[in-house]
Amino acid sequence: MLKKTKEDFFNKIAIKDFKTVEAYRKRIKLWEEFAEKRVGKSGYIPKTKEDSIDIFQLFINWYSLEAVNHRTKKKGHHPNSVIGAAASVRKYLFYRGSPLTKDDVQEHIEMPRKAEKDLRGLKIDEIQTILNSLTYPDKVLFMCQISSGMRIGEIVQLRKKHLILDTERIMVKIPTTIAKFHKARTTFFSKETASVLKPILKKLDDDDLIFTKNTNVKSVESCKGQTLARHLEPLGLNQKYEDSGNNQITTHSFRAYFITKISRHDENLAKLLAGEKGYLLQYDRMSDEEKLENYMDFEKDLLIFDLVRKDEEIKKLRIANTEIAEMKETQLEQSQTIALLREAILGKMKKIS
Repeated sequence: MLKKTKEDFFNKIAIKDFKTVEAYRKRIKLWEEFAEKRVGKSGYIPKTKEDSIDIFQLFINWYSLEAVNHRTKKKGHHPNSVIGAAASVRKYLFYRGSPLTKDDVQEHIEMPRKAEKDLRGLKIDEIQTILNSLTYPDKVLFMCQISSGMRIGEIVQLRKKHLILDTERIMVKIPTTIAKFHKARTTFFSKETASVLKPILKKLDDDDLIFTKNTNVKSVESCKGQTLARHLEPLGLNQKYEDSGNNQITTHSFRAYFITKISRHDENLAKLLAGEKGYLLQYDRMSDEEKLENYMDFEKDLLIFDLVRKDEEIKKLRIANTEIAEMKETQLEQSQTIALLREAILGKMKKIS
């Protein structure tokens, strides 16, 4: 039987997204740390079903309760982190010769229950504050993310040639080479975003990256995340989730804002433009013109600084003020009517007496 090494495993998964590969590296390193502590051999691979089940359960318990979480500085990890680590490590062990299958894990391994966080949503005033604190290029980058729903990893790989500029709104053609799940899609930048993006585009050739000159996606993505985190602290917006120690506001928050706003009108369209998986999306084949028409219907909800938003708010205030004035007028008329009735009743009573 051919002996399969750790190097062979990473050669096997080399075609996966770099984030996925990096996650495997970190999780396998955790397994090796545990194996060194438990059996004195970091490269230990259990060869029997019984041994595999026993030591895998011990690994789950160790990572759930004892392993130090470097973010929170406490022992133990979030259930979702444990579940993710378990899936990667089991697959690695199976490749290296352990007979532990997914069915074995489901049948014999006690896993923590997956937890759902109450995720923080961004408010318009918070977005304005954050964007105004950033440099011009970074401000434009996050405005692009808000108005298109793109992932940060997609945004930093975007080139001028991926944009169609001669339509009513800038159309973004995300190719399979940079899209998550390698599924090409179309989305748009709002008119407001286009106004701040075009000065940057004028200086670029078609093949140029828009927001960076660095082609190392992992490095740029990490850099943008760190930049955002640095700006949040002096703004008082650097709150963290208690269970994981992660920032409540991240680069993903801007994408989530887009999905939230568009989903209130059309959940399927939100997933289609943002590249999320959804029910029967493969059958939803709108033309680019139809997508643009729908996008423009909901665009006002994605505006951050544009006067259109202010006009909408002023209009709402005027309507509200008109309604209040009408209510006061109605109340005054009712009071006058009641007063007249009271006088009439008193007049009749005097005549009777």
